[in-house]
This record gives sequence, structure tokens and C-alpha cells, in this order.
Amino acid sequence: RLALNGLNTLDAGTAKALAEYKGRLSLDGVTTLDVCTAKALAEFKGQLYLNGLTTFDPDTFKALTELKGDLLPLNGLTTLSAETAKALAAAEKWDGRLLRINALDSPDAVAVAQALATRKGPLKLPNLKRLSPKTLTALIQKRDVEIPLIETLELIPESDGSLTEDFIISDWLADRQNKQQAARAAD
Repeated sequence: RLALNGLNTLDAGTAKALAEYKGRLSLDGVTTLDVCTAKALAEFKGQLYLNGLTTFDPDTFKALTELKGDLLPLNGLTTLSAETAKALAAAEKWDGRLLRINALDSPDAVAVAQALATRKGPLKLPNLKRLSPKTLTALIQKRDVEIPLIETLELIPESDGSLTEDFIISDWLADRQNKQQAARAAD
């Protein structure tokens, strides 16, 4: 494993050289990437950790999705646009974890949730705290989504100013939430 987590910037030339490394490569200090650097990193054939990225544009992410390696954790993301969420959901090597997303409250939050719900494989938002009822409804269309207990979420007004609608918690989600609550009580 090569951990260069103190590195906070990365250019395409350095990324190309690092892509030759065999094994696990951790670049968690890198906070931004441009498209050329992402393309160079995509040549890496191992597990690539970029948990320092808090956001990125869709073109940069599209370049990263060409990763030749087998795993792409992006646990540092704090915000997503609908376009980026769609690209993220389609990325086969992304591990499905969004550990630093604590709110889905942007004007396109419903579209973000709808895009994330299309992901094949589990989706984990364990630190989610704020979202609107419509956004929650879109998110829980995905049966293997992991979110905190609904009772702990702050439901905010819809960003488009529309009336807040009630949402129905399906039986499968109610069962899962009950198990989470029981596990929480046992701890």
C-alpha cells in the first residue's frame, strides 16, 4: 500500500507516474482534480482511494470512471449535482458509500436522490441529516439504501416552494428501521 495522504495537489504528469504503481494507492489529501489528471489516474490498476475530494465536476468524474483498477472509494464527497450523481450511480467501481453527505438540500436534491437510487448495488448515506420529503421519497425507492432512522432526519421544506407531501414508509423499510432501532438500543 502506498499512502500519499499528505499530498494535496496532483498534476497529470505525477498522476501518470503514480498510475504505474501496483497495489493500493491512497491520495486522500488531494482535494481537487482536473480532467487531465483524472484521466491519468484512471490508468491505475489497483484500489484507488480519493477520500479528500469533496466535490468534482461531471467531466472529471467521467474520466475517473474509466479506472482500470477494481475499487474507487470517494468517501469525502459532501455535495453532488444531479449530473454528477447520475455519473456516480453508473460507476461500477464506486463502492456506493457517501459517508460525508449530511444533507440533500440543493435545488436539484430530488433529482440527485433519483439518480442515486438507480445505482446497482448498495447505497450508503449513514450520516444523512437533512432532506425534504420528496427527496426522501425518491431515495427510498432504492431497496438497498442505508440511511439513518427516519425519525432522526430533519425534514425540510421543498426547495421549489411546493407543498410538502406526506410520504409512505414501505413495509420493507419499516422492518429495516425497526432492526436499526433495536441494534441502536442494544449498543
